[in-house]
Amino acid sequence: MGKEITLEIGGMTCASCANSLKKAFSDLEGVVKAEVNFANGYAYIEYENEDLEIEDFRDAVESTGYDFKGVKGENKERSFDVEGMTCASCAKSIEESLEGIDGVEEANVNFGTEKARVLYDGNKVSGDEFKKAVEDAGYSIKTDEVRDEVKKVLRRTKIGWLITAPMFAWMLPSMLFGITWPNEFLFNTGMLVLSTLVLTLAGKETFKSAINSLSHGSANMDVLIALGAFSGYLTGILTFFTPLLNFSGVGAMIMTFHVTGRYIEERAKGRASEAIEKLMELEASTATVIEDGEEKEVSVDKIEPGDVMLVRPGEKIPTDGEVVDGFSAVDESMVSGESVPVEK
Repeated sequence: MGKEITLEIGGMTCASCANSLKKAFSDLEGVVKAEVNFANGYAYIEYENEDLEIEDFRDAVESTGYDFKGVKGENKERSFDVEGMTCASCAKSIEESLEGIDGVEEANVNFGTEKARVLYDGNKVSGDEFKKAVEDAGYSIKTDEVRDEVKKVLRRTKIGWLITAPMFAWMLPSMLFGITWPNEFLFNTGMLVLSTLVLTLAGKETFKSAINSLSHGSANMDVLIALGAFSGYLTGILTFFTPLLNFSGVGAMIMTFHVTGRYIEERAKGRASEAIEKLMELEASTATVIEDGEEKEVSVDKIEPGDVMLVRPGEKIPTDGEVVDGFSAVDESMVSGESVPVEK
């Protein structure tokens, strides 16, 4: 009988990364199907080999140069920053609220560092529940991983443009009108120094990703950017020894445009994640199931095919299903865009 597993993977930056991982999984004996989504960081694998273990999948991920974060749904540990605490009593209140979530095994909140650490069952708990528990206690979570990543890329983008903009202005007279600077040594030295700052400060993560990818025998998008930027930078060094034109400034521009694109991409992903979170908040977390003529409230993930649910007027519909008795009108505007409730 076939098995399925969903893995969480870090370090992917483009579709090429996903393809490299997909090939690594497909090479494992017994893997029937492998799909990798670099946008959400998940790999979905179907396999028939009973001997395949988690370590085999971990080795496949790490051998390709990416980070194995674990299996989606298994016990996990998560840390996040909490704001609004004023004393140790605040931390205790948040701990009690977090431990009240079904599936949370342990919660520790440190008032001094303003950090919370939660050990939980990934099959039962979602990230939204942590946020709600903290807010129910009267506090709030500062940021999440997506927003942190956006801030990091934005910082690199700002550094890149702060240095690249004056470089571009310096190069413009030569590019447009063929004007050469009186002191060519000073021009070449200045360009090399400024481009060095761009590549080391704004482009550090890109070069790390490229080197990591090449060391594992694959080439992602960062490899192409790194090659282009470094080739231009190399001419800035060689121009002191050979009659070459100095294109180190162009190398800096390539890197700055790249990190700008990464920022736009991360910001779009962040907005998409927020939209998904808001949609998830609209879904029901519990359902009223009728068992032996009695009503029983259960978690949505405990509903099984064939269960009969009772949905009262105004309540959220827990799952897709078939109306076996009763009559009402359902608001399907979120799905179809139709504003008029549909009769069921």
